[in-house]
Amino acid sequence: MFQKLFKISTIILISLLLMVSCSRKYDEDLNIYFVRGGNIYQITEFGEDLKLLLSGGTYNYPCSSPDGDKLICKFGTISVIYRLTDMALYRTIASASPLNHSWSPDGTKVALTDGPGTISVYEVASGLKIWSSSAGGRWGFYFTNDSRYILEKLSSSTTINEYLIPGDTVPERTRTLPSSSFTNLTLSPDGLSIAADDGSSIYILDEATLTARYLRSGKEPSWSPGGDMLVFNNGGNICLYDIATGAIQTLTSMGTDSYPCFQYKPR
Repeated sequence: MFQKLFKISTIILISLLLMVSCSRKYDEDLNIYFVRGGNIYQITEFGEDLKLLLSGGTYNYPCSSPDGDKLICKFGTISVIYRLTDMALYRTIASASPLNHSWSPDGTKVALTDGPGTISVYEVASGLKIWSSSAGGRWGFYFTNDSRYILEKLSSSTTINEYLIPGDTVPERTRTLPSSSFTNLTLSPDGLSIAADDGSSIYILDEATLTARYLRSGKEPSWSPGGDMLVFNNGGNICLYDIATGAIQTLTSMGTDSYPCFQYKPR
């Protein structure tokens, strides 16, 4: 009896140790991707192991998938998706000069600008377009955390339209931002806050009320998977901002870097 209980206890202990060793905290030792001179680079959140991932001089607007497995970015006038494990091409999306990208939290869809003033949603598995709007979403757009809706900010306006994807041709809800200058809207992992910039300063908005709070100078903010940090462009340098303490860590100092994103970037 004792030997049987000992064996069961041992199996349970080993299982628990395996779970701990295999589990991963998303906000530990993550990579950050950014643009430098039309190329995509990778660096750790500690500013280490700088690596060139994609060269060619025409890459822009990187955005990683929720599972950290894929990276979408602009290449020339189209969008391309690569597997991060081996940087093999996974999918080409025939968009029209995309500006910015956003993954649905479930990883099945990507949204991007599809020419001036148009936002489109594509199915990742097939590469097919499943929805589009010409209301001007290039100023900022993001999926809700249930991946069912997309919100887009109208150009030079305080209006945000909310659509069910796919299906809606008119918004189900219209909301009002406190400023028409806000762009690069990014939803926090818990869905409670929105990071945005006005071209020179970063703000955090309460998602429920859209009340804005000034954070600091900078632009192109992106949430960490844990929601406790923002990576952003600070005068062409990639920096981390600790939301709780206000501490800043500078990761690059070239003065030419832009559009950073964490390995996992919910929108």
